[in-house]
Amino acid sequence: MRATAAVAELLKASPEWRHFYRQCCETGALRLRSQTWQFRNELRGRGEWFELSEVEDALLTIARKVLPGTPAAQWDPEWARELMRDARARLAAEHEARAEALCAEQDRGEGHR
Repeated sequence: MRATAAVAELLKASPEWRHFYRQCCETGALRLRSQTWQFRNELRGRGEWFELSEVEDALLTIARKVLPGTPAAQWDPEWARELMRDARARLAAEHEARAEALCAEQDRGEGHR
């Protein structure tokens, strides 16, 4: 919650950051998320230290509250969780298949020579 308050204060205090934020929100969630580092760096310059993920969450939360009609505000956290769960499952399956193939090679004596 501290990150959200810090980002909100930054946006209130700076017309330039507010304009940049609005532009990012109007472009979409991906654009806003890809610029999170800039917001984090600005906050650090102001003595506020947050993880990148905290700033990203804050930016998206504020977008949903303040600019609900923008594409960035349409970011659905539940959909993102499902997307990540599917991606992790695919990666785990791929990793397991590679590990099994390597074990099979070693069993046949085809491993590293």
